[in-house]
Amino acid sequence: MVRLQTNNIFGRDISLLGLGCMRLPTKEAGKEAIDYDRAAEMVDFAIKNGVNYFDTAYGYHDRGSETFLGTVLPAYGRSSYHLASKLPSWYIKTEDDNKRLFEEQLQKLKTDYLDFYLLHSIQDSTWDVFSKNHSYEFIRKLRDMGAVRHIGFSFHGDLPLLQKLLCEYEWEFVQLQINYYDWYNGTAKAEYELVRKAGLPVVIMEPVRGGKLAALTARSRETLDKVRAGASYASMALRFAASLPGVMTVLSGMSDMTQLMENIQTFSPLSALTEAEREAIQCASEQFREYFSVPCTGCGYCSVCPESIEIPQLLSLYNAYNLSRDAKQLCLDYESARFTAGAADCIDCKKCMQFCPQEIKIPEILHKIKDLIGESAN
Repeated sequence: MVRLQTNNIFGRDISLLGLGCMRLPTKEAGKEAIDYDRAAEMVDFAIKNGVNYFDTAYGYHDRGSETFLGTVLPAYGRSSYHLASKLPSWYIKTEDDNKRLFEEQLQKLKTDYLDFYLLHSIQDSTWDVFSKNHSYEFIRKLRDMGAVRHIGFSFHGDLPLLQKLLCEYEWEFVQLQINYYDWYNGTAKAEYELVRKAGLPVVIMEPVRGGKLAALTARSRETLDKVRAGASYASMALRFAASLPGVMTVLSGMSDMTQLMENIQTFSPLSALTEAEREAIQCASEQFREYFSVPCTGCGYCSVCPESIEIPQLLSLYNAYNLSRDAKQLCLDYESARFTAGAADCIDCKKCMQFCPQEIKIPEILHKIKDLIGESAN
């Protein structure tokens, strides 16, 4: 039986494919409530096929992801899996909140330690909160006490901040958004090189860029088909990310059993990219750039919206419009989506922008959608 590929890091075998628990199957499309039966089936299949790294966070699935994992994972024995979670800056008001949040996470996860603990989504605004409330010192103390085995951070900031963090603080790993689109069109390559220069292993998030690289455009698909006919586009994206040296695990936010089975197959074992495939991926990335007017990954951090606007779905509609330039189709898609709160409900508070890892000017896009729908209706 072919087993999932692993890496030996920190003296332990860690599956090269990790289960990101931010996009678990839900009871209702577009909502956050986890479908426990379907998600538990996925966890069982993952563990039985070699996946042993589970990544969650305090806010995932409207604070339900950790509770779900605490319900299903204990049945497998604590030593059989590696558990990673994150300390969220947006719930920290005082230094005491560091301890309060961590203790709540342990309780929800039904464990007395975490294998990996991260400061969540560091960028300028969140680092200010962490720094002011001595969150780094807190997680380092947790490691010294044995409540956390390894400390790191997930990053969504600019290069000078990353350089500062790597030079001035002691870390054991870094979680980066790496996929071939951001590698060739963004700062992913530069971030990766800084972390590797510091001698740290990398955990990769968003390898398929929120599912965008599993679909692509017709031109991009045609380019990849020429070098890997029959292979899924998601598998090409995963192989690109996982082929980088120094990668500890690649997180995939899988939402159904089909995705899980396909991804496990991709990593059992991983097939290195050929030079022709690498060249095709770069070309496909350049072609796909025309589609990405809004670089939303669907992470859902913008769910802090006080009007409960379904922002990721609206941004997806806007990207589809930019591809087709068909305002009437945008209007039809908008109406068929039956949003509880739509683009016109934006009050321009900009709270969503404070938490968006991609730094998208969300209110501006929502106003554009509102205007396009209004013009199409007239």
